[in-house]
Amino acid sequence: MTFAVSNLAKSGGRIAKLAAALVLSASFSALAAAQAQDTITFEDVFNNPDDKQLNIDYARQEAAAGNLLASAATLERVLLADPNWDEARLFYAAVLYRLADFSGAEREVRILEGRPLSPALQAQLQDFKDRIDNKQSKTRLSGSIAVGFTYDDNVAVNNDDPSIDPNNAPAQSDEAFTFRARGKYEYEIGGEQDLKFIALLSTLSKRYDDFGRVDFNFIAARTGFEGANGPYDWRVLADFKNLDIVGDQYLREGGASVRVRREMTAQTSLQVDADASYQEYDNITIGDTATLFEDQRAGLKYTVLGSIKHKFDSKTRGSIGIGYQKKEADFEAYEFDTIFLTTSLSRSFKNGSYAVASYFYRDVEYAAPDPIVVPSATEARQEDRHYARAAYGIPVGSVFESENAQLQEKLDDLRIEVSVFYDDRQANFDVYDYDNTGAEVQLIWNFDR
Repeated sequence: MTFAVSNLAKSGGRIAKLAAALVLSASFSALAAAQAQDTITFEDVFNNPDDKQLNIDYARQEAAAGNLLASAATLERVLLADPNWDEARLFYAAVLYRLADFSGAEREVRILEGRPLSPALQAQLQDFKDRIDNKQSKTRLSGSIAVGFTYDDNVAVNNDDPSIDPNNAPAQSDEAFTFRARGKYEYEIGGEQDLKFIALLSTLSKRYDDFGRVDFNFIAARTGFEGANGPYDWRVLADFKNLDIVGDQYLREGGASVRVRREMTAQTSLQVDADASYQEYDNITIGDTATLFEDQRAGLKYTVLGSIKHKFDSKTRGSIGIGYQKKEADFEAYEFDTIFLTTSLSRSFKNGSYAVASYFYRDVEYAAPDPIVVPSATEARQEDRHYARAAYGIPVGSVFESENAQLQEKLDDLRIEVSVFYDDRQANFDVYDYDNTGAEVQLIWNFDR
């Protein structure tokens, strides 16, 4: 994979943009093709009650789509007709587990413990029993770890040297190694609000092959409480963030965030997110150049976002949101406010693969001219920012299948994801203009303990 990314880098920006366009087109084509695929309907099952395979396929389809009650009802009918179908019973136990019916799941496990199971099914049963024991401990640890290779056709943040003609400044393409990790710890307190204590941690590191001046490490830690009451669920967190660039601490941020979500229908929910934080910046050295006045970016930041999330069918979900952000700073030229729009569309497939497309737009207006970057400026900086990303992922277990149940489960926890992205910034001063097209390949391990 390194060889492929390296060759892409050497071929130049035009090939990169062509590759990005092709993958983006393929991602959307996959979404469109999936829409055209026939799915199993309840009428199909109702008209063919004795077709065991059709019924179990329908149950798996509904479970994958989150329709757990429909899946459970189908499996109950299957087991009434064939109580010795052990594979179906284990799947039924898993569905009950996901419905939080732990006593029901344990009941099905006890039935299976008295059955002459195959070694593969016995291994799956033991793993499932371990999961039930872990759930009943009231604690849960979940998350993912990802390593990847990315290519950018322009890694520079902007043409930040006023002595360079921005219309002729060469783009700096490069490839990089990326590392991402995220984790969530939950402790169930219970009560009428289904209260939980949670702690979340996420990191992102990027190391470029040649353009090491923009290597960075980012970490975000959040902790607080979440709960649910009827159609509402909520979350209140204390937030902490840190960004290092080329080994120097650049940003420290601390604050709080709130989220409230309400289910309007079984398919649609409304969500409001709000946060407030204080950002503290430091001057750093990039290459041989020390930054100036970066510490004057310090100040409060406020954000509010309202969004609608909708499930179009059992496999297709989308969201759209609009928000506002205000950034204060010690130096007025660094203050801004912005209206932003975010939208996403995702599609899952029967083999566990998925396609995701997202778009983010920001209209940014600064409070005053910046005499440092544009000494002759008489008006404040204004920007339109666009970011688009498309990705396709597939479990490794769908590509490489194993007869060993435990190995197969480990392969199913791994996935390969290929993505393309485009980042664009257009300002009323050319020196701020920037665009970048890139692609990334990741190997992602998901865990849930």
